[in-house]
Amino acid sequence: MRQRFDWRGGDWRRLVWPALSVGGLFILWSAFQTPGAGFDFYTYWAVDPAHAYAGSFEGFNSFRYSPPLLWLAAPLKIFPFETAYIGWFAIQFGVLVYLTGRWALAWLLFLPVTSELYHGNIHLLLAGSLVVGYRWPALWAFLPLSKITTGSVLLAPLIRRDWRRLGTVALAVVVLVLVSELVTPNAWGDWIGRLLGERFATLDEGGAAALEIPLVVRLGAAVLIIVWAALTDRRWPLAVALALSLPQLWIHGLSILAAIPRLRAPRPT
Repeated sequence: MRQRFDWRGGDWRRLVWPALSVGGLFILWSAFQTPGAGFDFYTYWAVDPAHAYAGSFEGFNSFRYSPPLLWLAAPLKIFPFETAYIGWFAIQFGVLVYLTGRWALAWLLFLPVTSELYHGNIHLLLAGSLVVGYRWPALWAFLPLSKITTGSVLLAPLIRRDWRRLGTVALAVVVLVLVSELVTPNAWGDWIGRLLGERFATLDEGGAAALEIPLVVRLGAAVLIIVWAALTDRRWPLAVALALSLPQLWIHGLSILAAIPRLRAPRPT
């Protein structure tokens, strides 16, 4: 006998996941109908490790990350841009699946996630590093070495006196700094000189994609959230703090919030 669909009995809940997933795929498809996919990723693909900091930090397509991240970017140019971008997209989407599980396609309805996949920035990688860092703390070194101010989330293990994790992060940072200086001599001096001598691109250059909240305000809020999270032994608020602590907060920077499902799990690893 054929079973009838019972709306009043709550059978409709079984449609939520597939309906949201289909909606998410439609949003992603719609995003890729416009030109400019891989806009942020182009910066990583095009950078010349030998002259990464020769230009200005102002404007788009300028490589603002520390020397160790040149190792991540340099191999990308082995492939044509389109091929490299597809691979980068696959990595980013794989991180999204890790963070959100079977709800990954549904998360595409959250426009910052779709925008992140479209632009090809590293926000989802930051979110993944935050989560996996609880198992392998050395990965937390990726935070300050990529977007400096995101290292503020390391206040959480400091407040909790988690010296083992902090020591591992510190050791990883030191090793990466020393090795990168050997591989690319003077790169650290050039990078620091640019940071001290020039300002980053202004917020209004991002247009509607930039959330014009001063960094000092966002960092203050992030620190308060981090302290509360550490004192109450909560991990998920660190995703909020991480997003707020970005040097520049673009719409797709909020894709970091996709880490919340994993961070809310008993063992977010």
